[in-house]
Amino acid sequence: DFGPVEQFSQMLVDGMESTAIAATQYHVNAQIIALRGASSPLPGPLVLVNPRVLARSPEEQMRPWREVCLVLPPGLEVDLLRDAWVTVESADSAGRRSTRTLRGEPARAFQHEYDHLRGVLIVDHADLA
Repeated sequence: DFGPVEQFSQMLVDGMESTAIAATQYHVNAQIIALRGASSPLPGPLVLVNPRVLARSPEEQMRPWREVCLVLPPGLEVDLLRDAWVTVESADSAGRRSTRTLRGEPARAFQHEYDHLRGVLIVDHADLA
């Protein structure tokens, strides 16, 4: 039954203060990421439940980004490297599984939120850029 997941996913999207969020940022122990606006590859929000990275760009294609994070002090910016693209398998909020390749801003935003699911913050990447 994905009903509670659908309800929580909608609450997650409705409460977003940015274009990307992970459930763990609300202290909910769930593997859910929501992307919207420029961070979504779709016209509307994209919800990824139990995402798993299947493939990523080669190391020589990594791109530099300057990122901020809502859970860190305002004004803190970190330069880091992210994969140019990632192929992700996940379910949507109704439980339908799919595989998609994210590129550009959606790839960057996904990796940022995926890090949150694993307990990693942008400051943990600071010496990699």
